[in-house]
Amino acid sequence: MAKKPTTVNFHLTRAIHMNGEVIKPNLAKGKKTIISIAQTLAKELEAASKGVITTAKANTEIKAVESPDDADLDKAFGAEQE
Repeated sequence: MAKKPTTVNFHLTRAIHMNGEVIKPNLAKGKKTIISIAQTLAKELEAASKGVITTAKANTEIKAVESPDDADLDKAFGAEQE
């Protein structure tokens, strides 16, 4: 059984592209853009100077990407043959 990835809250200081969507930081005075993402992704973004990991509550929602069903893939590309 696969482990569920650990999520952390991340304060954006620069724009990122995620799931086909651009997420920009809110530059209004006193406003912060905080998203909830996987810990491994947060560490990569922090290393790329896109923001910092924080304990503040997330205030921006990210669209979830639906993974395609195997039946849909089989219909589009044919069944897997071994």
